[in-house]
Amino acid sequence: MEIHILTKDGDLEWKLENTKLCENRGFITFDVNNIRKGVKKAVAVMLSNYRISFSEPDNEHLEREKELLLGIYKDRIYTKHWRHIGIALGMTQHYLNNVENKKPRSLQEKVCIVLGRWLKDNPSRSLRHVQSVWN
Repeated sequence: MEIHILTKDGDLEWKLENTKLCENRGFITFDVNNIRKGVKKAVAVMLSNYRISFSEPDNEHLEREKELLLGIYKDRIYTKHWRHIGIALGMTQHYLNNVENKKPRSLQEKVCIVLGRWLKDNPSRSLRHVQSVWN
């Protein structure tokens, strides 16, 4: 599992914070930068198991697209807002709201969840067929 530090300014999306985690006497510590005066800052520490879930039997459909999804997940491949991608791929607002409400997630993880769902619903297609959706 990976530990992610997510921050949120006011009503904006959760974003992955680039922080260095330090273990000290059994405690994990981290610094959060850029706290602006007058803006509510939320901080969430989340265990991210998305990368590990590639190997679960229910997600065998992700294995063939693993490198592309990991590139998105690790923020090496640029994506735009995850809801736009979901809508462009035919996801319902109800499904997208469920992804949003489950737990705080980074934009990259939400994009991977939406693309993984699309792959599961379209087993004969590849993400390369819909790459223009997120470019």
